Amino acid sequence: MSLHRRLAASAASLALVMTIASGASAATEIDWDAPDTVSGSGADGWQPRVTTSSNGQQITAVWRSEALGVADIATASSSNGGATWSPQQTLDDMSSSGEPALVSSDDGQKVTAVWYSESLDRVRTASSSDGGQTWSTPDDIVGPLTLTSQPRLAGSADGMKLIAVWVAFNGGKFVAQSSLSTDAGANWSAPETLSDVTEDATDLDVATSADGSKGVVAYSQSDSVGGGQQVFARSSANGGASWGTAKLLSTGDNASSPRVAIASDGVRAHVAFEETVAGKSQAQAVSSADAGSNWTTPAPLSDASENADRVALLASADGTGVVAAWQHFDGANDRIQTSVSANSGGTWSAPQTQSPAGSAASYPTLAGSDDGQRVTLVWSREDALTKDLIETRSSADGAGTWTPTVRLSGEGGDAYDGALAASADGRRVIAMWSRQEGADFRIQASSAQLRTEPGAPSGVTATAGDGQLTASWMPPTDDGLSPITSYTATAAPGGQTCTTAALSCSITGLTNGTSYTVTVTATNALGTGPASASSNAVTPSAPAPEPATKRTTVIAKAVAGKSKLRITVRPNLGTKKQWRFVVKMKKGKWKTVKNSKGRTKVYRTKGSKHTLTINLPGGRYKATSKAARGYKADTSKVVRLVR
Repeated sequence: MSLHRRLAASAASLALVMTIASGASAATEIDWDAPDTVSGSGADGWQPRVTTSSNGQQITAVWRSEALGVADIATASSSNGGATWSPQQTLDDMSSSGEPALVSSDDGQKVTAVWYSESLDRVRTASSSDGGQTWSTPDDIVGPLTLTSQPRLAGSADGMKLIAVWVAFNGGKFVAQSSLSTDAGANWSAPETLSDVTEDATDLDVATSADGSKGVVAYSQSDSVGGGQQVFARSSANGGASWGTAKLLSTGDNASSPRVAIASDGVRAHVAFEETVAGKSQAQAVSSADAGSNWTTPAPLSDASENADRVALLASADGTGVVAAWQHFDGANDRIQTSVSANSGGTWSAPQTQSPAGSAASYPTLAGSDDGQRVTLVWSREDALTKDLIETRSSADGAGTWTPTVRLSGEGGDAYDGALAASADGRRVIAMWSRQEGADFRIQASSAQLRTEPGAPSGVTATAGDGQLTASWMPPTDDGLSPITSYTATAAPGGQTCTTAALSCSITGLTNGTSYTVTVTATNALGTGPASASSNAVTPSAPAPEPATKRTTVIAKAVAGKSKLRITVRPNLGTKKQWRFVVKMKKGKWKTVKNSKGRTKVYRTKGSKHTLTINLPGGRYKATSKAARGYKADTSKVVRLVR
């Protein structure tokens, strides 16, 4: 299956907080809440399966509830990220066998469950359109028939297109079969046989693209010629309505238990399985870059010196990042190991051992973000007191480094059947398991938040100034679940910076004439995130000098023997270009001379000498020219007129 959150994978009184150092100086915190008991008393709850919406808030779980030898299919849901749960409901009371399968839409509202009813010998299903609050009456997909492998289910992002697969006894052989629904589980197609009807199939898995148009199913099948079993895959380009030719994936002596992961567009696909090589069972993986038409040669994931089995597999939304987990014998006990590929399965990292030494661990389960960076791993382990525990670790750097091991199940009772789902960003995780409480095994759940440094800011722009630039940006879409405290903008070349809590700042000390770009990082309590993409290039420069301003001279004189003011403005611009000016009179304060409408009187010079004589009352006056034609304004000396 993919890291896509819609696909469901198979303590203490306070929240548990664990911290690791990541590849940079930042840290990762994983906060697990104290477990909640989800199932009711008076019955044993087994094999929970859980799915969540892309935002991690809408959660639905189903499990097998057994009392007095009769097993029902039960369910509960949460609309607040696992903080509280609805009361347990019974989906089907027709004696079910084995684990149910579960998928939901991206918004968590359309949910479909599939299971096997042992009493009816039928594959049954029920659906919900309100996030698991109410369910349709259970209906049969196929039957009567005898199953040897529990049904598995995959669905589109909108929850409408579904593919169910199973292995059933049919005509003397056990065959892999499939059925599809295009209406959110309301109706199902007649079963189509996938495996060779002359051989026995044993187990299988299925995954679909986000739009439901592409699908890949893998199954193990007996080999009557060479003995043992081999793993095959078939692909569909029409949502499971028909399937392409079977492709042999394994090359060893015996192969089984395939697990499928597929990219959102369905083009890249991955299958991991167990394969016997030189007498030892190994974890192997193959990949396809053309929607399952062709597959690579198996790549060994585990150490060939000891047995490995029970492989789990996840892929990023684009199919380039892949994480595998399995249980590997270390010579004394089974230990959980992981390996990661960052190049679509082209190469794989050396195995990392995740579970503690000295006791047996098994049944790994994975969930994580669409980008493949945030991954959470859950497994079962038997401790020194022979109690079975549910434990977990998380990674925020694509399964490179991991948090310390956290015990999820409480003290005193055995816990089994770990299940896991995560939001689209991998930050909100829900884990479920079955734990003994008194005489009953009860379904428990714990939710967690994975906190890291922020993502990269976006939309960085730069504006040049004199020896500086101003950078602006938008905040990251991912704050790491911790408030951003500051941003740092860095210029290149040179590395000059500015730091602010706002969304812009100015970087000074730059060289005029040099071209610069800017990147921005965001910081929260856990550290500094990656740098943004570079801004546009800008070149600081000194401001252009102001154009030279030509001077004007205003001359005011009293005309001899008369109460007249003669104004001359120089230079001479010719008779067609005259100067405009105003006159101010001293009346306590200087006030401009007004016209008959009370507005400032604007005068205009005349003739080639640019002179104007004005009749005025006695008093003290001065004249100020209007700036024009590149000339500055000028004010005359004060002149006294006597009437």
